[in-house]
Amino acid sequence: MGEAPAAEPSVSTPAPPGLLADTAADGGLDARRAAPSRARWGRSLRRATRNTLVVLGLLGAVLVVGMALFADRLAPYPPDEQNFDLIESRPARRPCSAPIASAATC
Repeated sequence: MGEAPAAEPSVSTPAPPGLLADTAADGGLDARRAAPSRARWGRSLRRATRNTLVVLGLLGAVLVVGMALFADRLAPYPPDEQNFDLIESRPARRPCSAPIASAATC
């Protein structure tokens, strides 16, 4: 009743010769497997910033999000607001308000 079960003998297979030399040189396999998360993210970020397509996509996404955040300042008027006050009036003659105005036309 109070007897503990017999422990099973552990059977281990010998490691290949190259593996033992590698573990002694770099501090063991556990150190390599337990790499800090920050170092992994740093490597991934470095690889991503060197890829032109990733950088262009990120800039495009930041541009779209920025336009959405500042939409009220970029377009201060509602899109459905129309001004019908001057719909029947004649076009105004302002030569200097042309996009390409020279000194001779002003």
